[in-house]
Amino acid sequence: MVGGILLAATAVYLALAQAPEPVAAANPKVFVYETVKEYPHDPTAFTQGLEFEPRCTKDAKGVETCVDAFWESTGMRGESQLRRVDLATGQATHQSQLPNEDFGEGLSSFGDRLVQLLWLTNKVYIYPKGDLTTRTEGRTPLRDGWGITSNGSALVVSDGSTMLHWLHPDTLQSIRSVQVTDGGKPVRYLNELEWVNGEVWANVWQTECIARIDPASGHVRGWMLLHGLRAQAIQAGRSQNTRIDVLNGIAHDPATGRVFVTGKYWPRLFEIRPKAMPRRAASARLENVRQQCIF
Repeated sequence: MVGGILLAATAVYLALAQAPEPVAAANPKVFVYETVKEYPHDPTAFTQGLEFEPRCTKDAKGVETCVDAFWESTGMRGESQLRRVDLATGQATHQSQLPNEDFGEGLSSFGDRLVQLLWLTNKVYIYPKGDLTTRTEGRTPLRDGWGITSNGSALVVSDGSTMLHWLHPDTLQSIRSVQVTDGGKPVRYLNELEWVNGEVWANVWQTECIARIDPASGHVRGWMLLHGLRAQAIQAGRSQNTRIDVLNGIAHDPATGRVFVTGKYWPRLFEIRPKAMPRRAASARLENVRQQCIF
């Protein structure tokens, strides 16, 4: 009985700890972007999850050297992998192949672990960062896995619906859920996720839109319009045998504020800088934006 009370108390504590005060609903801001820099990206990678984390090594004297790098999850059955990729070259320095029946999805770093979702199942793979060949299986309470990120104390997961789910990082059990809405309308197909300065950024599948979401209320605080990036990727890949697909892949470098995006089979990864549209222009364009970004 005492154990049950302690478990219940822990669950209440975690729920309160992960639920910041809601922010009153308001019309979302509208952001466009400027391209800061382009980097090479593997055009055979069906990108599903992207996580920025420098790759650091030490020499014989213990001197540490770090290069900009990513963890990347790729999809498609028989092709799904977890990779360590250097930013400058786009080349994988380490990789782990998933079983042929698995379809890799979102990816998040948590402490010394990586958590990789799988599509159309509640199964996840958990890897120690030091050895991608060693993985264990876990199960979430969800029936599908799309995107995943972390706020540092919990995992935030999407399942292709209008919901975001907070999961305990050790047990993978549900802490709380919130529906994502804009103007009272549910926003579905929430895909790749990234935690950026207290917001959840979510790519809306099959669009060139990223929703910037208040994690407490689920209200969309802003829409980032990335129209034109896929066209740039197509232009860059004209000389390659590629199947350039939709935008998918968001990564944030908290040390510098840099934002990176890419897509499925894209031959380029882009560093972008969001730029807020003036309030009057954003207000005039908002309904059109909602038509593009909300199904």
